[in-house]
Amino acid sequence: MSELIAARKAAKLGPAPATEALNVAPAAPVAVEVNAPVVETTIAASTPVTAPDAIAAPAPVAMPSEIVAPTPTLVVSPVEAEVVAPIPATMPVEAPSAPAVIEPNTAVAPPPMSSAIKSRASSTLPRSNPTPKSPAPRPSTMVPLTDSDTQERFTEKMTQLASRGMEGDVAQQAQALGLPAIALKGFPITPDAISQVPEERAREAKAVVFYFDGTELRVGAVDPTAQAVKDLVYELSERLRANAILYVISSESLEVGLNLYKSLPKIKQIVKGVEITEKDLEKYTDAMRDFASINATLQRATATDVLAVVIAAALKLNSSDIHIEAEERGIVVRFRVDGMLNEIAVLDREQWKKLISRIKLVASLKINVTSQAQDGRFTIMQKLKKIDVRISTIPTAFGESVVMRLLNPEAISLEFAGLGFRPAVLKKLVREVERPNGMIVTTGPTGSGKTTTLYAVLKRLNTPDVKIITLEDPIEYKVEGLNQSQIEQGKDYTFAKGLHSILRQDPDIVMVGEIRDLETAEIAIQAALTGH
Repeated sequence: MSELIAARKAAKLGPAPATEALNVAPAAPVAVEVNAPVVETTIAASTPVTAPDAIAAPAPVAMPSEIVAPTPTLVVSPVEAEVVAPIPATMPVEAPSAPAVIEPNTAVAPPPMSSAIKSRASSTLPRSNPTPKSPAPRPSTMVPLTDSDTQERFTEKMTQLASRGMEGDVAQQAQALGLPAIALKGFPITPDAISQVPEERAREAKAVVFYFDGTELRVGAVDPTAQAVKDLVYELSERLRANAILYVISSESLEVGLNLYKSLPKIKQIVKGVEITEKDLEKYTDAMRDFASINATLQRATATDVLAVVIAAALKLNSSDIHIEAEERGIVVRFRVDGMLNEIAVLDREQWKKLISRIKLVASLKINVTSQAQDGRFTIMQKLKKIDVRISTIPTAFGESVVMRLLNPEAISLEFAGLGFRPAVLKKLVREVERPNGMIVTTGPTGSGKTTTLYAVLKRLNTPDVKIITLEDPIEYKVEGLNQSQIEQGKDYTFAKGLHSILRQDPDIVMVGEIRDLETAEIAIQAALTGH
């Protein structure tokens, strides 16, 4: 039968094409005409099916010569494709064949097929790749939390929810206390408002000022019932003369306010002085055995180090004054030791401008003023003590003369026995100091120890049951327990007027730094005799 069909169709369709892969298309019927009843082949599929040479079908079966049998149906996978081939009733067949089920991706040997049918089927059906494509995975709508951006959004969302819950609790707390509540996140807090309370005080009280316009003041506190918060609000309202209203805020809002302190400018106290560390002193110790060695050290020092070397040498020699003078032959450096002035070194004149500028800079003097006298002060900071330096400059023929008075606090820490008096004089001095009234006058040249002796006396008399007031110009040593008053000639606060005011302060002991006019002397003597 197959040979007859092939012979009759060869004349019409020509030779069959070469065997090739067959791509089965959905529901594409193919009809083939013969002189016998028509053999109609219908192929239906949902997805392409792969066949090496032709349509996949079960192996050929031998049919009996005369038998009328029901039309067998060939099913190629319940999902892939279905092939229905009606068989003519007069076709000799042996026996009906049971439907064959072929699983996907399983190679099946194709049945014999005429070249004409193969040609027509191959030209009609679309082709596909030998291996069917697996269905693309369905995209998931859930984004994994391992993604960094998603994790950040999740954390931010959870933080917002927690913040809302916290603010809700604060609102309930404020309602119970009868106070307003506010969330400071996003609130425009001005630097003028936040700076009304120091950061340390704000952290201690857990309260911040978030609004201030000169008349209205708003304070937010985590615990408005705390005594520290009440004191703070009262203090602010009294000091600023403003209407202060207390709000309840959450701890998160408090952190928002406290973080604003980082943007405020930090105000630091500027200490004007020269820092001479113990290391610097030890570095120059070996080179400062005598005046000659100090001179050699100064000659090798740079212009920046000259001032530090001079001060370090003066401290090592227990000098009370440093004299730096511009002369024709150079810069003369002299120390006063035990009341005697000693020449230490003569520096090159080329260093004068740098040296005098350095001295004026640390003493806050005007560098460009060279024709007027100037007075200043700076501090030498050491590890265990601070030494005040009183400086004075006056113009001279070859430049300026600079005198620095070293106010070493160790100088006033001497006891009577360390003053150097002879035993008879010391005994008389102790007897006079212990009198309930009277007057002690110290006189002598510069550097003879007048100030040191007076402070030694005051140190002996400085007890809690005694009030001591001093009049000084300037205040050379600051002593705890003494009421030290600075004379200001420019403000008409003289020794005489200061004494008049002091006598109304109910003092027990008065120390007058200088007696240079008749009025001051009369007031001092009258106060010593009568107490007023």
